[in-house]
Amino acid sequence: QHRFREAVEAYRRSIRLDPRNPSAHKNLAVALFELGEYTDAWKEVELCRKYGGRVHPEFLRMLSKRMPR
Repeated sequence: QHRFREAVEAYRRSIRLDPRNPSAHKNLAVALFELGEYTDAWKEVELCRKYGGRVHPEFLRMLSKRMPR
């Protein structure tokens, strides 16, 4: 879990530098998912999509199982 916490911090720093970076939002969503922070993971999925990114369908299925929309 420590590495996922570090990843969350790193992706948030990246997003502060470039808030429209869809990859950073997607990767942050994955790290948050691994930490069980599903509400925040969904928010990052939406931001990823908003800025033109794509999220792997399998990840969306896994997130939906943990926390349906």
